[in-house]
Amino acid sequence: MAKGKSKMKHVLFLALCFLLAPTVVGVAQTSAAFSGYYQTSNVSAVGNQIQLNFSAQVTNNSGSDVENATISLIDTLVAKPPYVQFTGVSIKNGDTSLALAQSLTIPKYLYDSWQNGGVPQLTIDFTDASGNAKDNIFAVAPQPAQ
Repeated sequence: MAKGKSKMKHVLFLALCFLLAPTVVGVAQTSAAFSGYYQTSNVSAVGNQIQLNFSAQVTNNSGSDVENATISLIDTLVAKPPYVQFTGVSIKNGDTSLALAQSLTIPKYLYDSWQNGGVPQLTIDFTDASGNAKDNIFAVAPQPAQ
């Protein structure tokens, strides 16, 4: 009898996984709701820090307009406060023209990671039209050569 219960638990577990798979896939897709490109310029080293001009072009693919958002440049390697925050940001769905720019200082290890295939990570925090707080992390890729 115990063997039958074990098989039933296994079947129920697989059924639950099958039913939840679309939910998990949906959550994973939220990171693609925002994307973009970045550039750095005027880069100079000061000890273990890098001073630079950071600019990003952000695209909204979320399906909704975003108003009064905060976009932050974060470090996913070490828990720290954001390096820069852009507040009061609005971007319409499908818009690819949101330009952000700021001079800032980041750790050398973070800049080195960008130079070796890593990419800057940004968060966008906003309240959607239904009043739900949203917090999405997304990466920006190097600006393609023109």
